[in-house]
Amino acid sequence: MGSTIAEKILARASGQTRVNAGDNIKAKPDFVVAYDFPGYTDVIFKQMKDEFGLTGVKDPSRYALFIDHMVPAVTPQEEELHQNTRDWGAQAQVPVYERKGIGHQVASELGYATPGAFVVHFDGHISQLGTFGTLAMGVRRHLIESFVNEKIRMAVPATTRVDLVGQLQAGVMARDVFHHVVRVLGPASCRFQVLEFGGEAIADMGIDARQTLTCLAMFTGAVTAIINPDQVTLPYAQERARLTIEPLYSDRDATYAARHTIDISQLEPVVVIPPSPANTRNLVDHLGLPVQVGYLGSCASGRLEDLRAAAHVLRGRHVKPGFQLHVVPTS
Repeated sequence: MGSTIAEKILARASGQTRVNAGDNIKAKPDFVVAYDFPGYTDVIFKQMKDEFGLTGVKDPSRYALFIDHMVPAVTPQEEELHQNTRDWGAQAQVPVYERKGIGHQVASELGYATPGAFVVHFDGHISQLGTFGTLAMGVRRHLIESFVNEKIRMAVPATTRVDLVGQLQAGVMARDVFHHVVRVLGPASCRFQVLEFGGEAIADMGIDARQTLTCLAMFTGAVTAIINPDQVTLPYAQERARLTIEPLYSDRDATYAARHTIDISQLEPVVVIPPSPANTRNLVDHLGLPVQVGYLGSCASGRLEDLRAAAHVLRGRHVKPGFQLHVVPTS
């Protein structure tokens, strides 16, 4: 019986030859990353000092901090938070990356998305690093454990495999694909599990599209998403990798909690309407609906592929008076 890529990564991180879904383990994250945000990093720094007598971490090279929210600061409190992060990073010798872009994106550009590595963050969107065969999990306030100890206690999550097949029609992008997956499987279909993407349609996607898919994993209830590395992602990731780790892959006979095959060849552009991020509808059903504001950005939809698609639509045209279009590149 084989293992999934997630099980193999956690086995390596816990110093074991094999782990199975449901096992309780102590795993050492290869990297611990976070952005400064009220109630998270500021609380972690205070807890470390007040409850554990710590003002730093054992191996600063394993840690990275990003100042990417509330930028530029618009209140004294926001700037105080940023300065607190700068000061703590300087004292602990932990790198602080400021105004480089959204941390989940920049982390991959800086080599923290090492194939085969285990990464933790408090924000679930760190799952984006799964594009490169990295197991990157958001652990919320439990992130304090990884600042205080080398290893964290956790249960090995089960994995749901989704194979995407077929070719996309013109004008359909990865964001449409992901929301279609939620429409087909449901918003709790992968609850507390790893969502593993594969299939011929994944093989046809570039890095930007794959990052969109993995970034949004939490909207299926998953703790992260991952794609087995291939010749699309390996050259990019290994050129930047901060660690030398052998890339890992799911075995053909790996055990999954569930397996699904979704044909995307007939998929149309979609929209997600209130009140739920799982409320997916075909765009054609809402043509003519007045729209006042557009936003192109975020860690899910602000990469070069997205900007090029928007430029193609806007070329030779002008934004209608009274309409606001915000474009915020991911990095």
